[in-house]
Amino acid sequence: MATEAKTTNYWISSTALYIQLNAMGEPDYTQCSVASGASILCYMQGVKGLEYDAGHNYQRWPLVAYPSIFPDSEKKYVYAAIPRKRLSDNDQATIVFPSQRIDLYGKAILTTQGEDGSTVETEGEQIGNEQFYYIFLQGIISEVKTDSDGKTRMREWQQHVDCGSLATDEALASGGEGQWWKYNSVSDTVTFLKTIQKADFEALAAQSATINKLILGKSELTGIATAETLENSNDKVVTPVYLGLFGERHFLSKDKDDVAHGTITFEKIQKFLDGLIAQKESSFKGGATFGEFIEGILFGTGARVDSLGNAEFESITSRSSIIAKELIVNRQTAMESNFVFTESGLVEKVTEHAPESEGGNTTYTLQLQKRWENDFTAFKENDVILASINTLLQDGKYYDMWLRVLSVNTVKNTIDVVCYPNNEVPSKKNYPPCELARLIRWGNATDKDRQSCWYISSSEGLLVWLDHVTKPIIDKSNYSVAIGKLPDALSFIFADYPLADKRDGAFYAKYLAVQNILQTDYEGNVKQNVVDRGKWSLETAQGNNPYRSTNTEVHDVWHYGCRWRCLVDKTTDEPRYASTGWAFVEGNPEFSIDISSSNGFRFSKNYIFGCRDDLGELQPFTIITIRGILYNNDVTEHLTNVVWTRDTGNPTEDNRWAQQVAQRKDQIHLPLTGSDLGDNWGTNNPCVFKCSAEIKDGEVLTSEYEIEF
Repeated sequence: MATEAKTTNYWISSTALYIQLNAMGEPDYTQCSVASGASILCYMQGVKGLEYDAGHNYQRWPLVAYPSIFPDSEKKYVYAAIPRKRLSDNDQATIVFPSQRIDLYGKAILTTQGEDGSTVETEGEQIGNEQFYYIFLQGIISEVKTDSDGKTRMREWQQHVDCGSLATDEALASGGEGQWWKYNSVSDTVTFLKTIQKADFEALAAQSATINKLILGKSELTGIATAETLENSNDKVVTPVYLGLFGERHFLSKDKDDVAHGTITFEKIQKFLDGLIAQKESSFKGGATFGEFIEGILFGTGARVDSLGNAEFESITSRSSIIAKELIVNRQTAMESNFVFTESGLVEKVTEHAPESEGGNTTYTLQLQKRWENDFTAFKENDVILASINTLLQDGKYYDMWLRVLSVNTVKNTIDVVCYPNNEVPSKKNYPPCELARLIRWGNATDKDRQSCWYISSSEGLLVWLDHVTKPIIDKSNYSVAIGKLPDALSFIFADYPLADKRDGAFYAKYLAVQNILQTDYEGNVKQNVVDRGKWSLETAQGNNPYRSTNTEVHDVWHYGCRWRCLVDKTTDEPRYASTGWAFVEGNPEFSIDISSSNGFRFSKNYIFGCRDDLGELQPFTIITIRGILYNNDVTEHLTNVVWTRDTGNPTEDNRWAQQVAQRKDQIHLPLTGSDLGDNWGTNNPCVFKCSAEIKDGEVLTSEYEIEF
């Protein structure tokens, strides 16, 4: 049993507390203040801290209140929080606004229904601070409501604050039940406690008023005319509603739905701009024409049924069967709509259920058509449903409805659904379900096994496998496979190919496992798939995964900073110049030569001419060697047309020397003696040797190099 303070357990002055709702036009802003010196008196027998003080007087606490910003839009209750333990006479009681009723000790009050139908209040979880008592001042502030204009949001007093009736001298002096009016400063209202027999007002404005009799001039008005009011009555005020009721009995309306209880005969042709509905069988004795009828099987338009029953039209759809003596079919088949390979159904009947609480969602029960005997719906809870209906407008378009399944009744073949909000559907406009709507499962909000489906669209030119679908709007993460004209969600595929025509067919898949892939150009020529195998290794070339060169795949390797492409399948050759197994792709294509000396390049004259044999003949003091470099690799063995020349300042002797050297078989290595430096060699007359060489790499490449002694 919950313990709650009553109005007889407390008292505050009627002018002590002021609460303004919707401060600054905001429903969650509340301006709250108290008069100077305001206090609250409280007495509850048996409650420690709320009984009489040491002088057997009611205890009082200074009352304080502060402007508040409510954290939510829920209903609020007005309480005074009083400290359970008094530390001084200045302990304060604070006005607070919890979102639910709480008892004296700050615990939630739970209301349950007893077995006998009675209401039982019990304690719930602790809501308030355990160091305070909570005195309910009877004030209840409504949740945030929307005004009739659909825009203004506001709160209002659902129950006004009661200042209490604890019997004190101050309470008696401030006026109580014995006076003819009562002022409530909290809500700034006056309540009349007695009947006003007569009063004169120059002007009277009221939000609402109850009047039993009104006299205008000498005419007495006693109420509003209703359906039971006699037609010759003159003491009732006629409203548009009554005029409508009177008109319904005597006239046909031209601007709203109406019923004629007799037969109406039209002498002229009638035009119906928005269709004609007949609840029972209709008779067209002269036949009927639909659209702009032109007879003909090839170029005909419209439709017609004549008085003999002969019919000509464009197409027919039968939901069960067609019985005919002879059936001639067109053997050419085409699809003009979207196909989804998933659970489906057709709505026969829609039952709407109003929200159980304000702000709740409208739900619908859909009776599904049984397509055959023992047919039961395959929809499951939390299925994301796409429903479509043909609007039969001139443009022939249809609108979609997006629903989520709340529950399924397979026995009755019904499902309970709720509509997705407008901002959660692709078109940003959702519609309630309707009869004859075709339902398909698009995905499921929670069940991963029901979040995929195959989807074929002839209008979009697309075949896709959708997966991980948990809501109506899908993005690129939901496309597992897409074939055809790819949707905008997959436009990132063409981001690096600005010249690609997005109207061309394409194939997209999150994962691809194939045994062979053949790439061809538009003429059918096979393109090789280039695979970069990294740095060349003889161990790899001779291993189980060698370098390949096939019709569909070719391997590239890197060697000495250059890229080479395999020409011979499973070759073990090293990538280099003149290799039959490899072709140079990129790197350093420059051909160069350099010259090295076996003993360096600095020699004294004594050393050079001191190199002699036992007979005194000059011997080589060093051997100079040329080296060819191509693709960062040594190609000396492939050099051709190696030519040595010398410049000592004596052209005749230099030409003779070059001719002698040209007779040598080995042009790569050249031994030098003191005589090769010329007769006048010295510090002021150096000797320069120059060498040039060629190599063939598709074309003849030439390079030269010179050194000086």
